[in-house]
Amino acid sequence: MNNSVNYTAEYFSNSGNINLIFGLLGCILNGFVCYIIGTHRSLRQPFNYLILNLAISDFLVSLAVTLNSILNYVASRYVDKLFSIVHTMNISCKFIIFCSVSSFSSTTLTLLAISVERYLCFTAEHQHKMRLSTTRKVLLLIWFLALSSSVILAYYGRADKEIGYDCCFGRIKNLWLLILCITLSILITILPILMMSLLYIQIGYRLQTQLQISTDLGDANLIRNRKKYLRQSVIAIIIISVFTCSTGLPFILLHIIFIIEQHNLNFVSSYYLHDNFLGGTASLLFLLSPILNPLLYNLASSQFRSVVWSYFFFFCNYSSKFTPERSTKLQFTR
Repeated sequence: MNNSVNYTAEYFSNSGNINLIFGLLGCILNGFVCYIIGTHRSLRQPFNYLILNLAISDFLVSLAVTLNSILNYVASRYVDKLFSIVHTMNISCKFIIFCSVSSFSSTTLTLLAISVERYLCFTAEHQHKMRLSTTRKVLLLIWFLALSSSVILAYYGRADKEIGYDCCFGRIKNLWLLILCITLSILITILPILMMSLLYIQIGYRLQTQLQISTDLGDANLIRNRKKYLRQSVIAIIIISVFTCSTGLPFILLHIIFIIEQHNLNFVSSYYLHDNFLGGTASLLFLLSPILNPLLYNLASSQFRSVVWSYFFFFCNYSSKFTPERSTKLQFTR
C-alpha cells in the first residue's frame, strides 16, 4: 500500500512539471493565433472567427493547466508554511475543471459549426457564405452551452492531498443532478462529434460521386476544382477535428466513468492507487491538442497561412541584421 502511495505522489510530481511546460506552450501558441486574427482585418471573416474561437478555448485550458501546475508545485514544496494551501488548491481545481470542460465543449461545438459551414458550402446551389452576424450568434450559443455544462462539475471539483493535490470530483449525492451532469456531458461533447462525423462522411460521399460522374464525362476542370476544394477546405478541417476529438475524448470519457462509479469505494481507491497512469495519459493527450492545433490552422485557412509566413520571413530578416559580423562592425565604428 505504501509503495502505491509513493508512486502516486512521484508520478503526479513529474506529471505536474510536464503539464506546466505543455500549458506554457499552449498559452504562447494560441495567444499568437488570437493576436494574428485580432490585428489583421483581412482575417476578420466568419470562418476565421470560428478558428479564433478554437484558439480561445485552447488558450483557456492551457492557462488553467499552467496556474494549477504552479500551485501544485507550491503545495508540494511549502505545504508546512502555507495555512490555506488546501483551500487554494480547491479553488484551483474548480477553475481547471471549469476551463477544461467548457473548453472541450466549446471546441466540439465549434468543430460541429465548421462542419455544417463546410457542408453548406458544398451542397448549396449558389455560392454560400456565412454572415458575420450569424457567426456571432453561433459563438454566443456555443459558449452558453459550454459554460452551462461545466458549472456543476466545477462546483464538485476538489483537491485531494493523498494524491499530490491533484484534482478530482466530489461525490454527487443527488441522483437527478448526477443524471443531469452525465446527460449534458453526452449531449455537448459526444453528440457533436457523432454529428460532425456524419456530415464529413456525407461530404466525402458526395465528392466521390461527383468526381466519378466528372471522370465519366471527361470534365477535367471540374475534377481539378473538386480536388482543390477537397484538399483546401475539407481535409485540413477533418485532420483538426479527428486530432482534437481523439486526444480530448479519452479524458472526458474517463471522468464520466469516474463520476458514474464514484459511489463504489473499491473503484475509487483502485483508480487512485493503481490506475493513475491511465488518468495521467489521458490528461497528457488532452494537452496535446492546444499545442498542435495552432500549427494545424495553417492548413485550414490560406489567408491565415500567408500572414504566418509573413511573420516568419519578417523575423528571419530581422535576425539576419544582428549576425556576429554585423555586431562586430557596429562596435568598431563606435
